[in-house]
Amino acid sequence: MKLILTKNDAQELGLIWWDNQAWEIENYLIRRFGPDSKVKGDLNLAHSKISHLPPDLSVTGDLHLSHCDNLKSLPSGLMIAGDLHLLGCPSLASIPKDLQVGGSLMLNDCLSLKSLPSGLCVGKNLNLHGCESLIALPSNLQVGGWLSMKGCIRIESIPTDLKVGEYINLGYCKALKTLPPNLKVNGDLILDRCTALKSLPEGLVVKDWLSLQGCVSLEKLPEKLKVGGNLVLKNCKSLVTMPNEIDIGGYILK
Repeated sequence: MKLILTKNDAQELGLIWWDNQAWEIENYLIRRFGPDSKVKGDLNLAHSKISHLPPDLSVTGDLHLSHCDNLKSLPSGLMIAGDLHLLGCPSLASIPKDLQVGGSLMLNDCLSLKSLPSGLCVGKNLNLHGCESLIALPSNLQVGGWLSMKGCIRIESIPTDLKVGEYINLGYCKALKTLPPNLKVNGDLILDRCTALKSLPEGLVVKDWLSLQGCVSLEKLPEKLKVGGNLVLKNCKSLVTMPNEIDIGGYILK
């Protein structure tokens, strides 16, 4: 049986939303709901000292857990119909394999996060900006909106089965060496200051802008490269020649 928390529980909601004492928040959730519980609406635990949540927790709105310094993991069976905010959780090291997020998953600056589960599906956007310990993306990752990995300095490659609905930002991924062949990007592809990147893959198609600003090791572009918008090549010091056949919808900016 699932219990439902509504905003009418004003006094008890005060413990969850505004009280920064971890034991009160955790005891409240476990005592009142226990496992397999449903929260109707948004649940805001941001900036609290909470360290864990009940298993099989379901939230019909957004779940806010940003800047929870003691949070090391998320429970199994966690279902979020809206957005899941985990910005600046320095102790968060992993994500459960059965996590379901209908909206956006915001993991900016989760400095201990090393991996994501295979088959992760995010309904809208996935933000991994500044996840400096993240080594690789998982197989079969599906993102309905945009993907930002700006500043993921340990990422060396992108999986071939990655599916992203909108733009991809890989700026400042200083270890990035390769992209998968026949990559199709349904928006901008940002690769600014990917200083280890020497070439782009064959069959690359970018719907809007392709930005390679500051890719100082880039030596060549693929033949039949297709870019719907502008191609930005500023400070690409090692790029000497252009391909014979290239399709650019906008301008080449050098």
